[in-house]
Amino acid sequence: MLELRVLWQVLRVARLLRSDRTLPEVAAVALGPVRRSRAAFRDHRRVARAVRRLVSTHRMPIRRQCLYRSLVLGRLLRQRGLDARLNVCLTGLDQERAAGHAWLTVDGKPVDKRRAVDEDRYRGRVLGHSDLICYWLPVAASAPSEGAALD
Repeated sequence: MLELRVLWQVLRVARLLRSDRTLPEVAAVALGPVRRSRAAFRDHRRVARAVRRLVSTHRMPIRRQCLYRSLVLGRLLRQRGLDARLNVCLTGLDQERAAGHAWLTVDGKPVDKRRAVDEDRYRGRVLGHSDLICYWLPVAASAPSEGAALD
């Protein structure tokens, strides 16, 4: 049953990311509100494993797996009463696509412990945040380069 919920959310996120919406608009729709859960949510790791398995399978040709994984897992956790937040760190932009990383946190801690090393590599200085998204400047880019003009 959980796998069907994950698949449904992956398809929803795929449709949203193909639309002309901005990332904050996609996140608002994809993540949805935090629902009050009667039963305490015990094991978010089981949900994270199910999402990781489906998104990374060879049958789902998904680019930007970290963004898909974060939006899908965020929706499922928020439906279970956890206030999950999307974190985005852009390391580069070109005309075709953005380069960077996306991950999910609850109470400031990464949800998927297997990806914690990736998140530590991308964390730096917070550029801005909303109730749903936290934008990061990578560590290497957060320090001004030598000879750079400062205002």
